[in-house]
Amino acid sequence: MTADINPKVSIIIATLNSADHIRECLDSVLDQTVEGIEVLVVDMGSNDGTQGIVREYADRDKRIRILSDNRGSAGHAKDMGVDKAVAPYVFFIEPYDTINRDTIEHMLLNFESAPECDVVIGLADFAVNEEERMNDLSSWNIDHAAYTKEAHDDMMFRLNVSEFEGLYSREFLKREGIMHYSEPGAGKQDIAFKFLTLAGTRLGVVGFGVYHRRREARQESIIDRRRVFDTCAELRYLEQMLKRVPEKWEKFRYAFWQDYFHENLNTYERLSGGLRPMLSARMHDDIKGSIRRGDFNSEHFDAMTRSSLELLLKSPKRFDEDWKRKDWDRQMDTAERQIESEKSVEAGRMARTARIEMETAIDFPENDRTEDKYMDKSWLRGEMGRDLASLRLLVGLTTDEMGAILGISPSMYKSIEAGKREVSWDQFMALLFMFHYNERTEGVVESLGLYPDNLKERLNKKGA
Repeated sequence: MTADINPKVSIIIATLNSADHIRECLDSVLDQTVEGIEVLVVDMGSNDGTQGIVREYADRDKRIRILSDNRGSAGHAKDMGVDKAVAPYVFFIEPYDTINRDTIEHMLLNFESAPECDVVIGLADFAVNEEERMNDLSSWNIDHAAYTKEAHDDMMFRLNVSEFEGLYSREFLKREGIMHYSEPGAGKQDIAFKFLTLAGTRLGVVGFGVYHRRREARQESIIDRRRVFDTCAELRYLEQMLKRVPEKWEKFRYAFWQDYFHENLNTYERLSGGLRPMLSARMHDDIKGSIRRGDFNSEHFDAMTRSSLELLLKSPKRFDEDWKRKDWDRQMDTAERQIESEKSVEAGRMARTARIEMETAIDFPENDRTEDKYMDKSWLRGEMGRDLASLRLLVGLTTDEMGAILGISPSMYKSIEAGKREVSWDQFMALLFMFHYNERTEGVVESLGLYPDNLKERLNKKGA
């Protein structure tokens, strides 16, 4: 196909050793229903055949332009694409992802219906089939309409979006001076770009799926200690950019620290176990500093995330142990699903054997839950209070309903869940039995050590 002299949209793909998936990506991009697109592939020095595949496509479709960038930075490569683009709108896509045939068409229509917008975002999923895709998208609960940024600041910062679901006005990016973090070798480098566009734009939302992420491509672990603080470095760059305009920092500082915790938590999950204490200690110190400066507001977090945050601030070591236990639980769940899915007796026996071997081999955290501390009432009550919000959400109860169960006012219950008031021993026992005999939370109570064996006898033995 021949190149369009005046394209409407420039689609930018930054590639680095993407040979396994780049064909599928290019096929979805070139098959758009709308006319007037150009595709800029910015290669960062691939040596796995990616460049040859892209040249093959470019030879038969003149809408593709190939650029080279040797800086070793995904952010710099994407900014090069923006600089070289000629269309009024730009769209980013990862080389292992795909989009619908009508993605660009729908997003352009939203720009036409809401000309005051600078950015239009759509929804993304990790699905591999249409049934999974609809389940993913149903969790968004967004109207099929355009929203102006000013009316929905808080909602927009709570949306789980990345730069790859957005169609951007190139004039807006240039006017606002929005660029990617571009230090060499620091991941996708889309955190600062995403935040700055949300903070500085009139935003439109397409309330249906437009972008399909490849789940397995994002599950790689980080084992290089030089990459532990990549996210922290990008967020420091973002903080500096926001502080250039004091009014903007004042308006978005709480949202920034919300983003700081969530993005670093994403990195933390991907770190190998031995590297995690480095990042948790850094997160603890940075967030403590923001609290002292008055830049932090825990109300920007949902109850479950706030529980994890509070544990980090109390003790990074306990935070690490808690995540190690969660990893263990996930591995056990995976083993259980494997057992349930196996049809033959021999396959089932092998899966159960593997599960037992994994249980005995895993390096479970050495924490302070000694035999005596299991019976320490204060410790037990503290553990229940710390995980109360998470347990309540698992059983699907409101704070008012929990207060009624305990025979206390909703406000008193909320103060307990927020950590402002301790759980009494009677309340602990009431909660313990309610959660222990609920199918959704029984396993959580057991793993937390809140319901040890022979509880009644051991409590009596200690004179409780």
